[in-house]
Order: sequence, then structure tokens, then C-alpha cells
Amino acid sequence: AGNGDFVNTMQKALDLAAAATQKARLDAGDLSSVEAVRSAEQALSPHASALLLLERTLTATGLFTVEPFKAYGQRMREVMLATNAELTRIQSGIPKTCGSGAAKDA
Repeated sequence: AGNGDFVNTMQKALDLAAAATQKARLDAGDLSSVEAVRSAEQALSPHASALLLLERTLTATGLFTVEPFKAYGQRMREVMLATNAELTRIQSGIPKTCGSGAAKDA
């Protein structure tokens, strides 16, 4: 039951991170709104941190090498890459957005 609970938790974390990444991408849009960019960053950052912690835990314990965790390795990497790429895009837009006099806060 312990492994099953962990697998369910891992699956839920991956699903939530993937959904948050999509939402952040839509919310941040073209990075022209300071408010939208900051909100998207705040919503996405905890998911990126949680995925990193999950990856470190699975790697440190060697669980990536055994089933059922091995099967989640590829999906987790894909979700992590997408989440981190979107977070980086959003964060890179913050100075540009904040520094622009023409930035829209709507």
C-alpha cells in the first residue's frame, strides 16, 4: 500500500504541475502584463520546486530503477522540462515587463 500511495501522489503531482504549466502559459500570455506575469510565476514556482524535490528523492533512493517508479521517469522529465521552460520564460519577461513604460497592467 505504501508504494501505491506514493505512486498516486507522484501521479497527482505530475498532473497538477502539467495543468499549472498550461495555465501559467495562458495567463502570462505575451508577457506584456506585469500583474499577469507575476501571478503566473507565483502559481508555477511551487510546482517546479515540488518536481525538483520529487526527482531528487527518487534519484537518491534509487526508486527510478524499479517499477512502478521507473515507468514515471520519462513523464516526470517531460513535465519538469515543460514546467521549468515556462517558468524561465515567465521569469525572463519580468525585468522586460517591469522596465517597460508601455507595459499594460490589465
